[in-house]
Parts: sequence; C-alpha cells; structure tokens
Amino acid sequence: LQAFGYTYDEVIGKKAIDFLTNDTQKAYYDLRKKFIQDGEIKNLEGQAVKKNGDTVDLLMSSKISFDESGVPSQTMTFLIDITDKKQAEEQIQLDSDILKNMVEGVSLIGYEDNTIKYTNQIFETMFGYGPGELIGKHVSIVNYHDSLGLLEEIMHIIRKEGTWKGEIKNRKKDNTVF
Repeated sequence: LQAFGYTYDEVIGKKAIDFLTNDTQKAYYDLRKKFIQDGEIKNLEGQAVKKNGDTVDLLMSSKISFDESGVPSQTMTFLIDITDKKQAEEQIQLDSDILKNMVEGVSLIGYEDNTIKYTNQIFETMFGYGPGELIGKHVSIVNYHDSLGLLEEIMHIIRKEGTWKGEIKNRKKDNTVF
C-alpha cells in the first residue's frame, strides 16, 4: 500500500494484474496457461502503475492455491520493486557504451596492483593489441622502460592527490616508442 500509494479499500477486491501496465498484463496473460499448469510463475519482470501514475519496475512471483477438487481458488503474488536496480543497470550500460565509443584511448588500472582492468578499443589499437589482450597485465607492459620509475611516482601522486596529469613515453606491442 505504501509503495504504490493506494489505501486498503482501493485494492481489496481487485486483481493484482489490475495494477500492472498493459505490456506487463499481456506478458502475464501469455504465461497464464503455463501458470495454471505449473501453479506458479517465478521472477517475471514487468511494470506496475502507482496511484500517482508513475511506473515501477517489478520482479513478480505468483503461486496458485487450489481447493480440494483441484480448482484454482486464489493466488499469492510477491512484488519486488527493482526500479533502482534497473536504473543502475541502464546507467552502467550507458557508461560502458560511452567508454567503448570514446575517440580517446581509455584504460583502467588497478589501484593496488597496477594491473590493467579495462581498455577500450581505441587504446588497444593505439598500442597494437587485440581485444582483451592487455587485461590482467601489469601497466608497465605499455610503458617505455625509462618511464618505469615515473610510474611509481605517478601512482604515489594519484594515491596522495587523487589525480595525475602529464606526459609519459609509451611502447606498442611491437616495441615502438611513442
């Protein structure tokens, strides 16, 4: 009642499906035969409409109770609001798409172990590596040997100040220095 903004009197006598969006109702009805046959639906994703008109992303599970003669007598439905989870997943996907499509080379280096955790395609191409080839390697694999002392200095500055900006000599897979 609190999550959807309804009063007790507004929901009593209604079916849970009455509060679902049209698309979710359709998905539910498409599964109805299987629902009755199996006696339950587990983890159906859908949307419901709050009293104020807002939609909520849901994870639904329903179970049918049968009477003594085997006729369905009632259902019990559990609804979990996964709106925040869905929004977080969408943001992660957007962030991932942005990183993949940037025109700059991007890498993510582990704070503690200095290993490469992520590279976008531009970074891989820039250094002459194939997709995923750098993942798990120490960042020194792309640093020119004269710059290794600088790597420790850079990491010290990042740990202290949170960021570092500057130039460093790098090397490609074929050992070309740039």
